[in-house]
Amino acid sequence: MSNKRTLMFLMALVVLILGLSAVNATDVSDINSTTVSNSQITQTNTVIDDSSNIETIDVSTETSNNNINANKKSCNNDNEISTKTAATLKTDSQVQTHIITNTTFSQYFTGSYLNDNVNEGDTLDFRGNFFSSSENNYTMVINKPVNIIASLNDSNISLNTTSVDFFGENPGDSFVISTAGSGTNVTGLYFYNTQIFVKNANHVTLRNLTVLDIKQVVGGGVGVCSIRENSSYVTVQNCYFYTESNGGHSSLVGAWAHHCTFDNNTIVGSGNLGNLIYLTTYNVNIPDLRSTNDYNNITNNKIYGPKTQLAICYGICIVGSNNLIENNTIEYNKGQGIIAQYGSGTGSEGDGTSQIRTADNIIRNNVLLNGSSMSAPSLSIVYNNTVTGTTMISYGTTYYNNTLNNVETRAGDSLGTISVYNNTMTNLTIRKSSQATNVTFADNQINGNVIIQPASTGSYNENVTIVNNTILGNISTGTDTTGTIGNINITSNNISGILTLASKRNVKINGMTITNNTVTSPLNYTITLSSNAANMTVQDNLLTSNESIGSITVVDSGSNNIILHNGPSSEVTLNANPIRSGIGMDTEINILLSDNMNNPVISGVIRLTYTNGTIIQEGTVVDGKVTFNMVFEDIMNTQVIVSYEAKGDYYNTTTTTNLRITEFYAQISVAPVNAMIGSVVTIDATITYGNVTVNGGKVIFKINGKSIRDADGNVIQVDVTGGSAALENITVPVAWSKEGVVISAVYSGYDEFNSARSPSYTLNITKRSTSLELNATISQKGRTLKLSVNITDDSTISTGKVVFKINGKTLRYFNGTPLYVPVSNGRAVLIYTFPTALAAKDYTITCVFGNNIYNRAENSTILSVTK
Repeated sequence: MSNKRTLMFLMALVVLILGLSAVNATDVSDINSTTVSNSQITQTNTVIDDSSNIETIDVSTETSNNNINANKKSCNNDNEISTKTAATLKTDSQVQTHIITNTTFSQYFTGSYLNDNVNEGDTLDFRGNFFSSSENNYTMVINKPVNIIASLNDSNISLNTTSVDFFGENPGDSFVISTAGSGTNVTGLYFYNTQIFVKNANHVTLRNLTVLDIKQVVGGGVGVCSIRENSSYVTVQNCYFYTESNGGHSSLVGAWAHHCTFDNNTIVGSGNLGNLIYLTTYNVNIPDLRSTNDYNNITNNKIYGPKTQLAICYGICIVGSNNLIENNTIEYNKGQGIIAQYGSGTGSEGDGTSQIRTADNIIRNNVLLNGSSMSAPSLSIVYNNTVTGTTMISYGTTYYNNTLNNVETRAGDSLGTISVYNNTMTNLTIRKSSQATNVTFADNQINGNVIIQPASTGSYNENVTIVNNTILGNISTGTDTTGTIGNINITSNNISGILTLASKRNVKINGMTITNNTVTSPLNYTITLSSNAANMTVQDNLLTSNESIGSITVVDSGSNNIILHNGPSSEVTLNANPIRSGIGMDTEINILLSDNMNNPVISGVIRLTYTNGTIIQEGTVVDGKVTFNMVFEDIMNTQVIVSYEAKGDYYNTTTTTNLRITEFYAQISVAPVNAMIGSVVTIDATITYGNVTVNGGKVIFKINGKSIRDADGNVIQVDVTGGSAALENITVPVAWSKEGVVISAVYSGYDEFNSARSPSYTLNITKRSTSLELNATISQKGRTLKLSVNITDDSTISTGKVVFKINGKTLRYFNGTPLYVPVSNGRAVLIYTFPTALAAKDYTITCVFGNNIYNRAENSTILSVTK
């Protein structure tokens, strides 16, 4: 007996010495990796060093208002939750380090539980492989607060877990930290195809773990690494998770977990799997649904989704309240990066309310790459995130200072009150909801289009305010062909596009306010309201199209719409020429009006007033013009005030003009112009003023309303002498010979003589005529023909072409093209060689000449060919 005691003492002494040599080992600082085969597992997978410069999260020790003790076993004699960790339970002299191998395993675990050889605060140093099989089962339940390390970095816990259901009822072999294991620290272990649980435990740390689940169903209904059943103050930090094709189950899960921290982990998914980080209520019995997963921190993680988007795989999926999702990077090809859990996941269990409370979650400073999308849970606050996929806005959320791609409100849901402000986004779609909403988009930079989706029967799209945004695209009601929109307020936005509202046949708008916006359109309108747009107000906006401004840029085909006071109010230019006439003569007075874009003014009133205030005439502006027809009975020479009274989008303005009524009235007429093209003519005008001979002033002649100019492009002004003005040495151009060309003259007026404009007269310009003298000779062999023609007119002709014909057939090139001979110095000559000699007989040779100056002329002669 004494020998046995001596032997046991010596063995214990050896273990103690080994333990003391290892108790102060630090966490592994190397980067490790793992390659897995069926026969051998060798480390090749990354484990993040705890000593790296990564900011960690200080976890508060406060507990929630719920009774989190209800389902816990006590860790001390006072039946309270222990806040001690394994490292604080004993002094250094009391702590033992136990080397755990597959051969020493049974010395420290009995029936999978830690036995009496392990005390609270001890260190378990795992070394080597722990491969579960039918012969060896290494299921572990950590039921004491201990420190678990792998000092040699060679541990490999492979329990060959296989879940047999999707509800977590039979998860298979697993590594479990139970309630009694609260305070446990696990560092540097390597898990392969192994279920990890933290159940109803608190103050547990999992650090620098490598967790691989490769093509094996691990975590069915619960997740590969599952923090659950009212666990609290659990930290998962600096770990590496890799899950590949495990049948659709999640990687890192919190299920009824609170005050937990998932920090600085790398989580990679491949193939068919579930969520990468998941706070859930599925498959866990929660007594009060008002408190599920609360006050957890998901921070600084790097999350990589599978290459192909999966409907059952999200980057971060949560349910619960007061959680923080911060500084995570998610790269998931067009997949959901951050989203709320779908459904309650609880059935009818629990004695609390039937509605899970999800509120007051904070999502900030996250980056979602490669098209990853975000749909924050209801009542969340979301800010300073970058999202490259679609952002779906849910009930009661607030978004600000985010950089987003396409943004949509969630269709079919009640949106409640949401606020989206100070964000940058590409496009915005406001989709129909199941209840009336109160949605505000304010102070955002929207670089694309805004679509307000009409709502079908039983749904709503109303109480939406779009205010103070910069919108670089269009606002429309989209492509839906049916539905109703109401009570939309679009105000104080800067819009570089158009507003197209209710453009589809069965889309109706009943009530929309568009006020105080600045709209700059690249088209000839700014806003278009279809026949289905009713009870709308478009008022006090600054509207500018590519052709006009103000309310005239609004195309209103609807009913009961108010289009009012839209600017910018335009400065109006009045063109009121001096009024000159004689007593008793019909006098036409034209006032022309244009805005500051040189468009005709379309509304308002013109009033002519004497300087003493007496109104002469009033008229309504039509298409930029007001015409007054009057007869004056008195001689006068006075100023007339021309006043424009604005209506719509114009400013009032006033100008003056001179009114001069004399006994007689100067008139001008133009003598008929009868000439041939190219003739040099004199154009005469006569100015009359009663019996008084007019001397003074100038006359300008016009062809089809355009002034005749000299060779330098200057308008020719002819002095009036003795009542006449003669424009001399004018060569008649071809253009004057066209049908409908008219000539007129304008007299400038002089001294007491008024200005005057003549009627228009049709010009009589004809082409010139020529005579042809034709001569034809042929060689003795009858093959070479020489044709010559002299063309005569008053001057030498060096323009035009002639064709020659033999017996009525035009001479042509060998390719069939007619042979045109140019005229030079009044003569055209052709020498033509036939392929074969002409037969002996008489031929009729004809020459035809003509061009745009000369009338057609022809002449013939007889050519006799002899043998």
